[in-house]
Amino acid sequence: MVMVKWDGERTAPGDSGPYTVLVSGARLAGELLRADTHSLEEALARVLFEYTVRFWLTGGD
Repeated sequence: MVMVKWDGERTAPGDSGPYTVLVSGARLAGELLRADTHSLEEALARVLFEYTVRFWLTGGD
């Protein structure tokens, strides 16, 4: 499951950014991959990279 959230109030430079991307699923065994950024593309790239490292490159469960 992938969830994308846009919080228009988190736009100040010190905030983590208005975009949150969460990934969960059976392969993650109850864990979540999460990225909070100022760019939707960066948030997606971060969670996809982490998923790739865990399951495609290392042959994880």
